[in-house]
Amino acid sequence: MLVCAGNNIDFCDSIGINHTMGAVLALNHLIELGHRRIAFIGEQNTALRMNSFISTMREHGLELPDRYVVCLEERFEECGYIGMKLLAEPEAPTAVFAAYDNIAYGAMRAIREAGLRIPEDISIIGIDDNPTSKYMFPSLTSVVSPTNDIGELAAVLLRKRMEGEHTVAYQSVSLCPTLKVYESTAEPRGGAPADEKDE
Repeated sequence: MLVCAGNNIDFCDSIGINHTMGAVLALNHLIELGHRRIAFIGEQNTALRMNSFISTMREHGLELPDRYVVCLEERFEECGYIGMKLLAEPEAPTAVFAAYDNIAYGAMRAIREAGLRIPEDISIIGIDDNPTSKYMFPSLTSVVSPTNDIGELAAVLLRKRMEGEHTVAYQSVSLCPTLKVYESTAEPRGGAPADEKDE
């Protein structure tokens, strides 16, 4: 038996994607560019990515006001649009991590309606690398989830089981995402913090 799933599967072979690592990749990219005021927009099904965002911000010793973590009942573009409107208050973040690309699309519209430019005034990054993302204006920087590899690896493991290549223990495989940098992320206005420039 084989299941394409996440963690805690111990009764069969399982294949999943390291979603925690995807969130860390996205946030580390923004931090390396010099961003410190970074917000998260997600919905109720993206708690894992939200928790990874929060823990990574804390590991870097960065402040995280409560209002910079937006988790809504709405989904997809509506979630991003409403979430970004909430973040537009007095001190807007210099960068936004959207829990997936469709959320980023809605946020990008709200950013433009506020008269801000991407990435000159605010950077934005998503997860999934949807085919649409490279055709956005600007094209969306995104974390690539290796979904195609899941099917290929599942076929390999299943074939081995069918051919009698049984192992002592079931295999649990977690595939690693990668970062695809496009045009929606850049250094914040004024560049990286002065203490980092001196290093």
